[in-house]
Amino acid sequence: MRIASATPCFEWTATGRSSISSPRLMILSQLMMTSRLLKAWSLFHIGSLVQAKIINDRLRQARRDPNDARLEVSLAVVMGTWENFPDIVNREWAERDKREPRYLLHLAQLAADFDKDRAIELGREARRKASDSPEVLTAASLLAYRLGQDSETMPWMVEAARLSPAENGPVKTAGMRDVIAIAMAGVDATRGVQEAFSEARIPLHTAAPFLKMPMTRLLVSQPLYNERERDPRRRTVIPVRHGVRGILDMTPVRTIVADITSLLLLAELDLLPVLEKRFYRIAIPWSTMELLLIESQSCRFHQPSRIAGAKSFESSSSITLFARSSHRRNHPHSSFRRSGPIWPSYFTPQSSLTVE
Repeated sequence: MRIASATPCFEWTATGRSSISSPRLMILSQLMMTSRLLKAWSLFHIGSLVQAKIINDRLRQARRDPNDARLEVSLAVVMGTWENFPDIVNREWAERDKREPRYLLHLAQLAADFDKDRAIELGREARRKASDSPEVLTAASLLAYRLGQDSETMPWMVEAARLSPAENGPVKTAGMRDVIAIAMAGVDATRGVQEAFSEARIPLHTAAPFLKMPMTRLLVSQPLYNERERDPRRRTVIPVRHGVRGILDMTPVRTIVADITSLLLLAELDLLPVLEKRFYRIAIPWSTMELLLIESQSCRFHQPSRIAGAKSFESSSSITLFARSSHRRNHPHSSFRRSGPIWPSYFTPQSSLTVE
């Protein structure tokens, strides 16, 4: 049943002029809510973010369902409205007894940046509800480590290791020889990533996680270190632009596309206002806000002073997610469009290793 044709039917039955019994009306209402949520998720995945948000807002006004909150979080991440995170956590805090463990860990990841006490309590609640799940225990342990709760990090990780299946568990138990072999394999993988990055075969945001450092360190911090380093041999090459790329005449260009590395550099050099005045629109890939959120969290841990620079472009009115379609040019929200997968990995714990 299409939602457009089902809505009048639902409104007619709600007037009391139909012979549908109350239980059936409740079932119909639940089906309508589920259909609207599925439509909102579909709009989200094809990039119609504003339309998805309108449906999601109406659903949240009509009920309290964790699936609606999940979509709200996904929309906030992609659209860059991270200031909504505290409101989401505060609203869901009262419902935490009714929420499943994995969802509580998602909320805890959000709360870790602005309310550490609630974040660790949400982690503890998830651990209590799923004390026999190695996946939940692993995620809770990593969360506790991030929040500095060492007294809970190791016991939870040890319990996750005990419960993990030997073949495909989230935590693997191994001897020292195995650890050395894994470490050597990691060195080889890192070397391969460094070679691919130096040869410009992979972008910086792909290489940075393998190098275990935020992009801001490579693009912003390292140039500052180079300025202070007197020995030229100890200075690091900064990947600002490709060496064989020529200089183009940009006079007729009114719209440009900037990836996250360009935005970080522009923010550091205070050039975003200049570009905003020069170009009609700055289009950015759909993944930019997610990458920027992860980057800002890495900066909080590694280099808190770079937070303002990493977020300064967010208020620029000329920056949009992808370019507007020509036939939707006058729509005030037509710029918020996205394509591609969304960010389940943001909340997915990596595999861990314990040593016997």
